[in-house]
Amino acid sequence: MVVNAAWSAATLFALGGDQILLGPLGRLGPLDAQVVDPRNPVVYMSALDGYQSVEYIRALNIFEGSLLRRLIVT
Repeated sequence: MVVNAAWSAATLFALGGDQILLGPLGRLGPLDAQVVDPRNPVVYMSALDGYQSVEYIRALNIFEGSLLRRLIVT
């Protein structure tokens, strides 16, 4: 039974059971690490957010570079 919160590995334990019983305030949380948001120290955010943002910008740069090369060649 999840009384308050099951986060990360605790979520995996709960999902491994035959049934999940949640209390009135029970909730399952993300499997990724949660860190304090530097913009608001009261709030937690996924540690993957920063990594995924960098990957997104990197992908945009690659796309823009290939698009620019096509425009110059043609």
